[in-house]
Amino acid sequence: MWAQGEDGAESEGERGSSSEDERDIQCEILESQRDDAHQQLCDLEAVSSQLLKEMNVLEIQFHIERSCRESAEALAVKVTKENKVLKRASQMTTMMPLIPELPENWSAVTFDPQADPPEAEETLLLENQAKIAVSQLVTEEFTDMSQKLELEQGLRQHAEVFAHQV
Repeated sequence: MWAQGEDGAESEGERGSSSEDERDIQCEILESQRDDAHQQLCDLEAVSSQLLKEMNVLEIQFHIERSCRESAEALAVKVTKENKVLKRASQMTTMMPLIPELPENWSAVTFDPQADPPEAEETLLLENQAKIAVSQLVTEEFTDMSQKLELEQGLRQHAEVFAHQV
């Protein structure tokens, strides 16, 4: 009688220890999955951080280049106008010996830089179109970079939510 009771206790003990072993294995598997998810999250955070830094650098470069381009355009317009005025003045001085009668108030004669010949207007129009094309390309590049940034931020949030769930 004692023998049967001991056998029954042993089988219950074996079931309990095998159940504990299964729990330990499941716990180890879950811990391993958690560690893997945590590592993936850390990797995503590192990549996202690096991408954000790169985006900031690109944005700063974009603003610097745009500022330089605008300054160069303004300077080019100013220099072009000054060159036209100087060219007209030079032409007038070279023609002075050919003109028998000069006005007495020669110093009061001014040159209007706004009186551009039609071909200069055409050149200016082409320059403006080129500037507009460059501006559109820069705007498209900035839009693409912004979309990539939003995508990375969304992925990062998704990874963080996933990590918290695990």
